[in-house]
Amino acid sequence: MDFSEPDKADDIRLNEIVWRSVRGADSPMPAPVRAAFYLAHDRD
Repeated sequence: MDFSEPDKADDIRLNEIVWRSVRGADSPMPAPVRAAFYLAHDRD
């Protein structure tokens, strides 16, 4: 993986590597959950 710059490594693949190292090689990884956060502004 390319860690030379932030966010260059594949996040799904990296998460799976970490998951399997903690939970075991045969443990299925749950599906990724994505979320977005924003701040709403009042209109003038």
